[in-house]
Amino acid sequence: MTPAANSNTHVSLLHSNSFSSPQETIFTRDRVLPSASSGPSDEDLEFWRRSLASPLLEILRQTQYSTEAIDAFKNLIDTLVLPALGRAPQRTGQGWNFAFPSFMNDNHCPVEIGLTWEKGQPSVKFSIEPIRCPSGDDHQTLANLLAAERLCQALSAAGLGNFDRLRDLAKNCICEEHDGDLLQGSQVFVAFDLKRSGKIFAKAYLMPHARAKRTSASNFEVVDGAIRRVHADGTAWSKICSYYHSLCPSERPEPVVLSTDCSDDASARIKIYFRYRTKDFESVLQHLSLGGRISAGWDRSLRQLWDAVLSEQKQDETTCLRTISDDSEATGGVLIYYDFSESEDEATAKIYLPVRHWAASDQAAAEGLSQYLQMPQSCFATQFGTSSTHDNVSQPFLYERVLQQFAQPSDLQGRGLQNYVCIGQKKDGRVDLSVYLNPLPPQQMSGISTPEAMGTCSQSAPCQSKVPRTRRTQRLWRMG
Repeated sequence: MTPAANSNTHVSLLHSNSFSSPQETIFTRDRVLPSASSGPSDEDLEFWRRSLASPLLEILRQTQYSTEAIDAFKNLIDTLVLPALGRAPQRTGQGWNFAFPSFMNDNHCPVEIGLTWEKGQPSVKFSIEPIRCPSGDDHQTLANLLAAERLCQALSAAGLGNFDRLRDLAKNCICEEHDGDLLQGSQVFVAFDLKRSGKIFAKAYLMPHARAKRTSASNFEVVDGAIRRVHADGTAWSKICSYYHSLCPSERPEPVVLSTDCSDDASARIKIYFRYRTKDFESVLQHLSLGGRISAGWDRSLRQLWDAVLSEQKQDETTCLRTISDDSEATGGVLIYYDFSESEDEATAKIYLPVRHWAASDQAAAEGLSQYLQMPQSCFATQFGTSSTHDNVSQPFLYERVLQQFAQPSDLQGRGLQNYVCIGQKKDGRVDLSVYLNPLPPQQMSGISTPEAMGTCSQSAPCQSKVPRTRRTQRLWRMG
Protein backbone atom coordinates (compact mmCIF):
# COMPACT_ATOMS: atom_id res chain seq x y z
CA MET A 1 0.00 0.00 0.00
CA THR A 2 1.45 3.35 -0.97
CA PRO A 3 1.59 6.27 1.46
CA ALA A 4 -0.92 8.21 -0.60
CA ALA A 5 -3.37 5.34 -0.57
CA ASN A 6 -3.35 4.92 3.20
CA SER A 7 -3.19 8.53 4.28
CA ASN A 8 -6.35 9.26 6.18
CA THR A 9 -5.07 7.83 9.47
CA HIS A 10 -2.24 10.37 9.57
CA VAL A 11 -4.07 13.60 8.82
CA SER A 12 -4.79 14.38 12.47
CA LEU A 13 -1.02 14.55 13.08
CA LEU A 14 -0.42 17.34 10.57
CA HIS A 15 1.02 20.64 11.66
CA SER A 16 2.37 23.53 9.64
CA ASN A 17 5.83 22.70 11.08
CA SER A 18 5.42 18.94 10.62
CA PHE A 19 8.90 18.48 9.14
CA SER A 20 11.87 19.53 11.23
CA SER A 21 14.83 17.74 9.65
CA PRO A 22 16.06 18.57 6.13
CA GLN A 23 14.96 16.22 3.36
CA GLU A 24 16.13 16.01 -0.24
CA THR A 25 14.60 18.97 -1.99
CA ILE A 26 12.10 18.57 -4.82
CA PHE A 27 12.03 21.92 -6.60
CA THR A 28 14.53 24.30 -5.01
CA ARG A 29 17.82 22.43 -4.66
CA ASP A 30 19.51 23.62 -1.46
CA ARG A 31 17.65 26.84 -0.79
CA VAL A 32 16.56 27.51 2.78
CA LEU A 33 12.82 27.15 3.08
CA PRO A 34 10.83 30.04 4.55
CA SER A 35 9.77 29.64 8.16
CA ALA A 36 6.14 29.36 9.17
CA SER A 37 6.36 32.90 10.55
CA SER A 38 6.80 34.22 7.00
CA GLY A 39 3.40 32.86 6.00
CA PRO A 40 0.09 34.65 5.56
CA SER A 41 -1.43 36.74 8.33
CA ASP A 42 -4.38 35.67 10.45
CA GLU A 43 -6.57 37.92 8.31
CA ASP A 44 -5.32 36.24 5.13
CA LEU A 45 -5.99 32.79 6.57
CA GLU A 46 -9.48 33.83 7.62
CA PHE A 47 -10.23 35.02 4.09
CA TRP A 48 -9.10 31.71 2.56
CA ARG A 49 -11.02 29.80 5.23
CA ARG A 50 -14.23 31.62 4.31
CA SER A 51 -13.80 31.61 0.55
CA LEU A 52 -12.31 28.13 0.11
CA ALA A 53 -12.52 25.89 3.17
CA SER A 54 -16.10 26.68 4.20
CA PRO A 55 -17.73 26.11 0.78
CA LEU A 56 -15.53 23.09 0.08
CA LEU A 57 -16.54 21.42 3.33
CA GLU A 58 -20.18 22.23 2.61
CA ILE A 59 -19.88 20.54 -0.80
CA LEU A 60 -18.47 17.46 0.93
CA ARG A 61 -21.52 17.42 3.19
CA GLN A 62 -23.88 17.88 0.24
CA THR A 63 -22.27 14.97 -1.58
CA GLN A 64 -22.72 12.89 1.58
CA TYR A 65 -19.14 12.21 2.60
CA SER A 66 -18.85 10.68 6.06
CA THR A 67 -18.22 12.89 9.09
CA GLU A 68 -14.90 11.12 9.66
CA ALA A 69 -13.75 11.83 6.11
CA ILE A 70 -14.79 15.49 6.31
CA ASP A 71 -12.92 15.92 9.60
CA ALA A 72 -9.76 14.47 8.04
CA PHE A 73 -10.01 16.75 5.02
CA LYS A 74 -10.68 19.79 7.21
CA ASN A 75 -7.50 19.08 9.13
CA LEU A 76 -5.51 18.87 5.90
CA ILE A 77 -6.97 22.13 4.60
CA ASP A 78 -6.50 24.08 7.83
CA THR A 79 -2.96 22.95 8.57
CA LEU A 80 -1.33 22.70 5.15
CA VAL A 81 -3.47 24.09 2.34
CA LEU A 82 -4.60 27.49 3.62
CA PRO A 83 -1.09 28.59 4.69
CA ALA A 84 0.14 27.74 1.17
CA LEU A 85 -2.20 30.22 -0.55
CA GLY A 86 -0.35 33.39 0.38
CA ARG A 87 -1.97 36.76 0.79
CA ALA A 88 -5.69 37.31 0.37
CA PRO A 89 -6.68 39.28 -2.73
CA GLN A 90 -7.90 42.85 -2.66
CA ARG A 91 -11.32 43.73 -3.98
CA THR A 92 -11.50 46.41 -6.67
CA GLY A 93 -14.19 47.76 -8.94
CA GLN A 94 -12.96 45.41 -11.67
CA GLY A 95 -12.88 42.24 -9.54
CA TRP A 96 -10.29 40.50 -7.41
CA ASN A 97 -6.69 41.73 -7.37
CA PHE A 98 -4.38 38.84 -6.45
CA ALA A 99 -0.85 39.49 -5.20
CA PHE A 100 0.56 36.73 -7.42
CA PRO A 101 -0.62 36.22 -11.04
CA SER A 102 -1.46 32.52 -10.77
CA PHE A 103 -2.06 30.58 -13.98
CA MET A 104 -4.69 28.48 -12.21
CA ASN A 105 -7.56 30.76 -13.29
CA ASP A 106 -7.87 33.54 -15.83
CA ASN A 107 -8.34 36.10 -13.04
CA HIS A 108 -5.29 34.65 -11.17
CA CYS A 109 -7.18 32.93 -8.35
CA PRO A 110 -4.78 30.19 -7.11
CA VAL A 111 -7.51 27.61 -6.39
CA GLU A 112 -9.73 25.40 -8.54
CA ILE A 113 -12.43 23.08 -7.18
CA GLY A 114 -13.55 19.99 -9.06
CA LEU A 115 -16.59 17.73 -8.93
CA THR A 116 -16.29 14.36 -10.65
CA TRP A 117 -18.95 11.72 -11.21
CA GLU A 118 -17.25 8.32 -11.06
CA LYS A 119 -19.58 5.41 -11.78
CA GLY A 120 -22.39 7.90 -11.22
CA GLN A 121 -21.22 8.88 -7.74
CA PRO A 122 -19.99 12.44 -7.12
CA SER A 123 -16.57 12.99 -5.59
CA VAL A 124 -14.69 16.18 -4.77
CA LYS A 125 -11.18 17.35 -5.61
CA PHE A 126 -9.29 20.61 -5.62
CA SER A 127 -6.04 22.08 -6.90
CA ILE A 128 -3.94 24.96 -5.65
CA GLU A 129 -0.92 26.91 -6.73
CA PRO A 130 1.24 27.23 -3.61
CA ILE A 131 2.33 30.85 -3.20
CA ARG A 132 4.76 32.31 -0.71
CA CYS A 133 3.94 35.67 0.81
CA PRO A 134 6.33 38.06 -0.98
CA SER A 135 9.49 39.30 0.68
CA GLY A 136 11.97 41.90 -0.44
CA ASP A 137 14.25 39.52 -2.35
CA ASP A 138 11.55 37.31 -3.87
CA HIS A 139 10.69 37.09 -7.52
CA GLN A 140 7.67 35.38 -9.04
CA THR A 141 9.48 32.11 -9.75
CA LEU A 142 10.59 31.63 -6.15
CA ALA A 143 7.23 32.70 -4.73
CA ASN A 144 5.71 29.58 -6.31
CA LEU A 145 8.64 27.15 -6.00
CA LEU A 146 9.47 27.83 -2.35
CA ALA A 147 5.84 27.48 -1.30
CA ALA A 148 5.46 24.28 -3.35
CA GLU A 149 8.64 22.90 -1.78
CA ARG A 150 7.38 23.55 1.73
CA LEU A 151 3.96 22.03 1.03
CA CYS A 152 5.28 18.87 -0.64
CA GLN A 153 7.90 18.34 2.08
CA ALA A 154 5.16 18.60 4.70
CA LEU A 155 2.95 16.16 2.78
CA SER A 156 5.85 13.72 2.49
CA ALA A 157 6.66 13.99 6.20
CA ALA A 158 3.03 13.31 7.05
CA GLY A 159 2.92 10.18 4.88
CA LEU A 160 0.58 11.76 2.33
CA GLY A 161 2.48 10.80 -0.79
CA ASN A 162 5.70 9.65 -2.36
CA PHE A 163 7.49 12.44 -4.23
CA ASP A 164 10.51 10.62 -5.69
CA ARG A 165 9.24 10.58 -9.26
CA LEU A 166 8.04 14.17 -8.98
CA ARG A 167 11.56 15.16 -7.89
CA ASP A 168 13.07 13.48 -10.97
CA LEU A 169 10.53 15.05 -13.31
CA ALA A 170 11.05 18.49 -11.78
CA LYS A 171 14.81 18.34 -12.36
CA ASN A 172 14.11 18.32 -16.09
CA CYS A 173 10.91 20.36 -16.27
CA ILE A 174 11.16 23.48 -14.10
CA CYS A 175 13.57 26.38 -13.78
CA GLU A 176 14.65 28.20 -10.61
CA GLU A 177 16.46 31.03 -12.33
CA HIS A 178 14.62 34.31 -12.59
CA ASP A 179 13.84 35.56 -16.08
CA GLY A 180 12.52 39.09 -16.16
CA ASP A 181 11.05 38.51 -19.62
CA LEU A 182 8.99 35.54 -18.48
CA LEU A 183 5.33 36.54 -18.51
CA GLN A 184 4.16 33.69 -16.28
CA GLY A 185 5.76 32.77 -12.94
CA SER A 186 3.60 29.70 -12.29
CA GLN A 187 5.42 26.37 -12.53
CA VAL A 188 4.00 24.00 -9.88
CA PHE A 189 0.47 23.09 -8.81
CA VAL A 190 -0.60 20.54 -6.21
CA ALA A 191 -3.95 18.75 -6.28
CA PHE A 192 -5.89 16.57 -3.88
CA ASP A 193 -8.49 13.93 -4.70
CA LEU A 194 -10.72 13.58 -1.65
CA LYS A 195 -11.85 9.97 -1.68
CA ARG A 196 -15.15 9.03 -0.09
CA SER A 197 -13.28 6.56 2.11
CA GLY A 198 -11.41 9.46 3.70
CA LYS A 199 -8.19 8.81 1.81
CA ILE A 200 -6.27 11.74 0.35
CA PHE A 201 -4.61 11.24 -3.01
CA ALA A 202 -2.02 13.87 -3.94
CA LYS A 203 -0.98 14.85 -7.46
CA ALA A 204 1.48 17.42 -8.76
CA TYR A 205 1.53 19.44 -11.98
CA LEU A 206 4.59 20.99 -13.65
CA MET A 207 4.58 23.70 -16.31
CA PRO A 208 7.55 23.41 -18.72
CA HIS A 209 7.47 26.91 -20.23
CA ALA A 210 10.16 28.49 -18.01
CA ARG A 211 12.59 25.60 -18.55
CA ALA A 212 11.89 25.70 -22.29
CA LYS A 213 12.66 29.40 -22.50
CA ARG A 214 15.78 29.09 -20.37
CA THR A 215 17.21 26.24 -22.49
CA SER A 216 15.93 27.49 -25.88
CA ALA A 217 13.93 24.28 -26.25
CA SER A 218 10.29 23.67 -27.06
CA ASN A 219 7.77 22.68 -24.41
CA PHE A 220 7.53 19.29 -26.09
CA GLU A 221 11.29 18.74 -25.90
CA VAL A 222 11.30 19.60 -22.20
CA VAL A 223 8.40 17.24 -21.44
CA ASP A 224 9.92 14.45 -23.53
CA GLY A 225 13.23 14.78 -21.68
CA ALA A 226 11.52 14.65 -18.29
CA ILE A 227 9.51 11.55 -19.22
CA ARG A 228 12.62 9.79 -20.47
CA ARG A 229 14.45 10.61 -17.24
CA VAL A 230 11.92 8.62 -15.22
CA HIS A 231 11.95 5.80 -17.80
CA ALA A 232 8.29 6.28 -18.67
CA ASP A 233 8.97 6.46 -22.43
CA GLY A 234 7.35 3.13 -23.25
CA THR A 235 4.74 2.18 -25.82
CA ALA A 236 2.08 4.60 -24.55
CA TRP A 237 4.37 7.64 -24.77
CA SER A 238 5.71 6.45 -28.14
CA LYS A 239 2.18 6.53 -29.58
CA ILE A 240 1.66 10.06 -28.30
CA CYS A 241 4.98 11.16 -29.82
CA SER A 242 4.14 9.46 -33.10
CA TYR A 243 0.87 11.36 -33.42
CA TYR A 244 2.47 14.66 -32.40
CA HIS A 245 5.14 14.37 -35.09
CA SER A 246 2.59 13.23 -37.71
CA LEU A 247 0.88 16.62 -37.55
CA CYS A 248 2.01 19.61 -39.56
CA PRO A 249 4.18 21.89 -37.41
CA SER A 250 1.49 24.58 -37.51
CA GLU A 251 -1.10 22.08 -36.19
CA ARG A 252 0.95 20.57 -33.41
CA PRO A 253 -0.48 21.20 -29.96
CA GLU A 254 1.43 22.81 -27.15
CA PRO A 255 2.13 20.60 -24.12
CA VAL A 256 1.36 22.95 -21.25
CA VAL A 257 1.42 20.69 -18.16
CA LEU A 258 3.15 17.48 -17.10
CA SER A 259 1.51 15.74 -14.14
CA THR A 260 2.25 12.78 -11.92
CA ASP A 261 0.46 10.94 -9.16
CA CYS A 262 2.42 11.26 -5.92
CA SER A 263 2.59 7.53 -5.24
CA ASP A 264 5.18 4.86 -5.90
CA ASP A 265 3.19 1.90 -7.19
CA ALA A 266 2.99 0.65 -10.77
CA SER A 267 -0.43 2.21 -11.32
CA ALA A 268 0.79 5.78 -10.65
CA ARG A 269 -0.13 7.85 -13.67
CA ILE A 270 1.72 10.35 -15.78
CA LYS A 271 -0.47 12.88 -17.59
CA ILE A 272 0.48 15.26 -20.37
CA TYR A 273 -1.88 18.14 -21.10
CA PHE A 274 -1.91 19.40 -24.70
CA ARG A 275 -3.66 22.55 -25.88
CA TYR A 276 -5.16 22.19 -29.36
CA ARG A 277 -6.25 25.36 -31.14
CA THR A 278 -9.39 23.88 -32.67
CA LYS A 279 -13.13 24.26 -32.18
CA ASP A 280 -14.21 21.56 -34.63
CA PHE A 281 -15.79 18.41 -33.21
CA GLU A 282 -14.38 16.01 -35.81
CA SER A 283 -10.87 17.36 -35.28
CA VAL A 284 -11.30 16.88 -31.54
CA LEU A 285 -12.25 13.22 -32.07
CA GLN A 286 -9.12 12.69 -34.13
CA HIS A 287 -6.95 14.18 -31.42
CA LEU A 288 -8.62 12.13 -28.68
CA SER A 289 -7.80 8.88 -30.48
CA LEU A 290 -4.30 10.04 -31.48
CA GLY A 291 -5.33 9.55 -35.07
CA GLY A 292 -6.60 6.03 -34.38
CA ARG A 293 -3.60 4.95 -32.30
CA ILE A 294 -5.69 4.46 -29.15
CA SER A 295 -9.32 3.50 -28.63
CA ALA A 296 -11.85 6.27 -28.06
CA GLY A 297 -15.26 4.67 -28.25
CA TRP A 298 -17.09 7.37 -26.34
CA ASP A 299 -17.71 9.86 -29.15
CA ARG A 300 -21.48 9.57 -28.60
CA SER A 301 -21.22 10.70 -24.98
CA LEU A 302 -18.87 13.51 -25.96
CA ARG A 303 -21.21 14.68 -28.71
CA GLN A 304 -24.14 14.78 -26.28
CA LEU A 305 -22.13 16.81 -23.78
CA TRP A 306 -20.72 19.10 -26.48
CA ASP A 307 -24.19 19.88 -27.79
CA ALA A 308 -25.63 20.35 -24.30
CA VAL A 309 -23.15 22.80 -22.76
CA LEU A 310 -22.33 24.65 -25.99
CA SER A 311 -25.78 24.62 -27.60
CA GLU A 312 -26.07 28.41 -27.77
CA GLN A 313 -22.71 28.69 -29.53
CA LYS A 314 -22.98 25.77 -31.97
CA GLN A 315 -23.52 26.69 -35.58
CA ASP A 316 -26.67 25.26 -37.12
CA GLU A 317 -26.23 21.83 -38.71
CA THR A 318 -22.45 21.86 -38.18
CA THR A 319 -20.00 20.40 -35.72
CA CYS A 320 -18.06 23.64 -35.40
CA LEU A 321 -18.68 26.43 -32.92
CA ARG A 322 -19.41 29.99 -33.79
CA THR A 323 -16.39 32.23 -34.09
CA ILE A 324 -14.86 32.58 -30.65
CA SER A 325 -11.97 34.96 -30.14
CA ASP A 326 -9.99 32.88 -27.64
CA ASP A 327 -6.86 32.42 -29.76
CA SER A 328 -5.09 35.18 -27.88
CA GLU A 329 -5.99 33.64 -24.53
CA ALA A 330 -3.28 31.68 -22.74
CA THR A 331 -6.05 29.25 -21.81
CA GLY A 332 -7.79 29.30 -25.20
CA GLY A 333 -8.43 26.26 -27.37
CA VAL A 334 -9.39 22.78 -26.23
CA LEU A 335 -7.33 20.97 -23.59
CA ILE A 336 -6.75 17.21 -23.87
CA TYR A 337 -4.66 15.08 -21.59
CA TYR A 338 -3.27 11.63 -22.26
CA ASP A 339 -2.43 9.51 -19.24
CA PHE A 340 -0.66 6.22 -18.73
CA SER A 341 1.26 4.28 -16.10
CA GLU A 342 4.45 2.27 -16.27
CA SER A 343 2.43 -0.94 -16.39
CA GLU A 344 0.31 0.08 -19.40
CA ASP A 345 1.01 0.08 -23.12
CA GLU A 346 -1.89 2.33 -24.11
CA ALA A 347 -2.86 5.79 -22.95
CA THR A 348 -6.37 7.03 -22.28
CA ALA A 349 -7.61 10.53 -23.00
CA LYS A 350 -9.75 13.18 -21.35
CA ILE A 351 -11.04 16.38 -22.92
CA TYR A 352 -11.55 19.72 -21.18
CA LEU A 353 -14.18 21.91 -22.84
CA PRO A 354 -13.27 25.52 -21.90
CA VAL A 355 -16.73 26.77 -21.07
CA ARG A 356 -15.15 29.87 -19.51
CA HIS A 357 -14.40 30.92 -23.11
CA TRP A 358 -16.80 28.91 -25.27
CA ALA A 359 -20.13 28.87 -23.45
CA ALA A 360 -22.59 31.72 -23.91
CA SER A 361 -22.64 32.21 -20.12
CA ASP A 362 -22.19 30.30 -16.89
CA GLN A 363 -25.94 29.86 -16.80
CA ALA A 364 -26.00 28.34 -20.29
CA ALA A 365 -23.19 25.94 -19.40
CA ALA A 366 -24.81 24.95 -16.10
CA GLU A 367 -28.20 24.34 -17.70
CA GLY A 368 -26.57 22.27 -20.43
CA LEU A 369 -24.69 20.17 -17.90
CA SER A 370 -27.88 19.66 -15.88
CA GLN A 371 -29.69 18.51 -19.02
CA TYR A 372 -26.87 16.13 -19.87
CA LEU A 373 -26.97 14.60 -16.40
CA GLN A 374 -30.64 13.74 -16.93
CA MET A 375 -30.41 12.32 -20.45
CA PRO A 376 -31.80 8.76 -20.20
CA GLN A 377 -30.08 7.83 -23.46
CA SER A 378 -26.72 9.14 -22.28
CA CYS A 379 -23.99 6.55 -21.86
CA PHE A 380 -23.13 8.37 -18.66
CA ALA A 381 -26.63 8.08 -17.18
CA THR A 382 -26.48 4.27 -17.30
CA GLN A 383 -23.66 4.31 -14.76
CA PHE A 384 -25.83 5.66 -11.94
CA GLY A 385 -26.98 3.13 -9.42
CA THR A 386 -30.52 2.70 -8.20
CA SER A 387 -29.93 4.83 -5.10
CA SER A 388 -32.22 7.85 -4.97
CA THR A 389 -29.28 9.80 -3.55
CA HIS A 390 -27.01 9.37 -6.56
CA ASP A 391 -29.35 8.81 -9.50
CA ASN A 392 -29.20 10.95 -12.63
CA VAL A 393 -32.42 12.79 -11.72
CA SER A 394 -31.04 14.14 -8.44
CA GLN A 395 -27.67 15.29 -9.80
CA PRO A 396 -28.86 18.65 -11.26
CA PHE A 397 -30.17 19.62 -7.81
CA LEU A 398 -26.79 18.72 -6.30
CA TYR A 399 -24.97 20.75 -8.92
CA GLU A 400 -27.26 23.71 -8.27
CA ARG A 401 -26.33 23.64 -4.59
CA VAL A 402 -22.65 23.46 -5.48
CA LEU A 403 -22.86 26.55 -7.68
CA GLN A 404 -24.72 28.43 -4.97
CA GLN A 405 -21.63 28.14 -2.77
CA PHE A 406 -19.78 30.53 -5.06
CA ALA A 407 -22.25 32.72 -6.91
CA GLN A 408 -25.65 34.33 -6.75
CA PRO A 409 -28.06 33.60 -9.63
CA SER A 410 -27.45 37.02 -11.18
CA ASP A 411 -23.72 36.27 -11.36
CA LEU A 412 -24.35 33.45 -13.84
CA GLN A 413 -25.05 35.87 -16.68
CA GLY A 414 -21.29 36.27 -17.10
CA ARG A 415 -18.54 33.68 -17.47
CA GLY A 416 -15.71 32.64 -15.20
CA LEU A 417 -17.27 30.50 -12.46
CA GLN A 418 -17.10 27.27 -14.48
CA ASN A 419 -13.71 26.80 -16.09
CA TYR A 420 -14.03 23.42 -17.77
CA VAL A 421 -16.57 20.68 -18.32
CA CYS A 422 -14.68 17.44 -18.95
CA ILE A 423 -15.32 13.92 -20.10
CA GLY A 424 -12.97 10.98 -20.43
CA GLN A 425 -12.84 7.22 -20.69
CA LYS A 426 -11.14 5.07 -18.07
CA LYS A 427 -9.24 1.84 -18.60
CA ASP A 428 -12.31 -0.23 -17.72
CA GLY A 429 -14.36 1.53 -20.41
CA ARG A 430 -16.49 3.70 -18.14
CA VAL A 431 -17.00 7.35 -18.97
CA ASP A 432 -16.38 9.89 -16.20
CA LEU A 433 -17.66 13.46 -16.12
CA SER A 434 -16.01 16.38 -14.31
CA VAL A 435 -16.53 20.10 -13.86
CA TYR A 436 -13.94 22.56 -12.56
CA LEU A 437 -14.86 25.79 -10.79
CA ASN A 438 -13.16 29.05 -9.87
CA PRO A 439 -14.23 29.71 -6.25
CA LEU A 440 -13.55 33.45 -6.69
CA PRO A 441 -14.89 34.12 -10.19
CA PRO A 442 -14.38 37.58 -11.67
CA GLN A 443 -18.08 38.42 -11.76
CA GLN A 444 -18.74 37.24 -8.17
CA MET A 445 -18.30 39.97 -5.60
CA SER A 446 -21.25 39.62 -3.25
CA GLY A 447 -20.59 36.47 -1.24
CA ILE A 448 -17.01 36.83 0.01
CA SER A 449 -15.47 39.42 2.30
CA THR A 450 -11.93 40.71 2.01
CA PRO A 451 -9.79 40.93 5.17
CA GLU A 452 -10.51 44.60 5.74
CA ALA A 453 -14.27 43.98 5.67
CA MET A 454 -14.43 40.86 7.82
CA GLY A 455 -15.38 42.71 10.96
CA THR A 456 -18.93 42.96 9.64
CA CYS A 457 -19.26 39.22 8.97
CA SER A 458 -20.58 36.52 11.21
CA GLN A 459 -17.84 34.38 12.72
CA SER A 460 -19.77 31.20 12.03
CA ALA A 461 -20.48 31.53 8.31
CA PRO A 462 -19.38 33.45 5.24
CA CYS A 463 -21.10 36.74 4.51
CA GLN A 464 -23.98 36.35 2.11
CA SER A 465 -25.66 39.02 0.11
CA LYS A 466 -29.18 38.27 -0.98
CA VAL A 467 -29.71 39.10 -4.62
CA PRO A 468 -33.25 39.04 -5.98
CA ARG A 469 -33.78 36.36 -8.57
CA THR A 470 -34.98 37.58 -11.90
CA ARG A 471 -37.22 35.50 -14.12
CA ARG A 472 -34.25 34.53 -16.27
CA THR A 473 -31.91 33.59 -13.42
CA GLN A 474 -34.57 31.38 -11.86
CA ARG A 475 -34.29 29.00 -14.82
CA LEU A 476 -31.23 27.17 -13.53
CA TRP A 477 -32.57 26.79 -10.02
CA ARG A 478 -35.70 25.13 -11.46
CA MET A 479 -33.72 22.53 -13.39
CA GLY A 480 -34.49 18.89 -12.69
